[in-house]
Amino acid sequence: MAAQPQLVLRGSEDQQNILAIVQCMFPVRDEGVVNELIAGQTVTVRGHIESDTAGFGAPQLDCSLVEVSESPAIRMTAKQLTMEYAADKDGTKKKYTAKPMILEGAIISAEEKGFAFVFVLGGFDESAAEPVRVTVEIGHAGLSHLKTRLAAARPGQSVRIKGEAGFPELEYPITLYTESLLK
Repeated sequence: MAAQPQLVLRGSEDQQNILAIVQCMFPVRDEGVVNELIAGQTVTVRGHIESDTAGFGAPQLDCSLVEVSESPAIRMTAKQLTMEYAADKDGTKKKYTAKPMILEGAIISAEEKGFAFVFVLGGFDESAAEPVRVTVEIGHAGLSHLKTRLAAARPGQSVRIKGEAGFPELEYPITLYTESLLK
């Protein structure tokens, strides 16, 4: 069974103020839309609070998105990102490091490593002796529903992932850090 998607809204810049949190619970059918939201995006949510759910913050149930601002996420494919990187490494690093991104690509390999799944997505130059590829690290600690979906991923499968890009210069020079598998 899929986990109920949720969105946490903060009414204060103070990250420690748990009384300024509104937790919005959405129907499972809204998972795709809710998961593509990016921190800092402005939303208007409609839901209701039941008297027996009072506690820290304000849990809203049966929520729906009424209005959503434009996403700041950069949308591109792994092939596009690797092509940019091959043409201008420094410029690509400057342009994308720690920026929200929704990346699509085909899985070359997938494996579980500790509390994360690591996917390698194919790049634009797969026939090269040393192709430029994207590594995706998806943390799943405590997220059994996500772990089940990740374990089913297979080479050749197309995925869409939300995360932030980094360039650690490891085996593959581009890494997307995330806890969200969108497709």
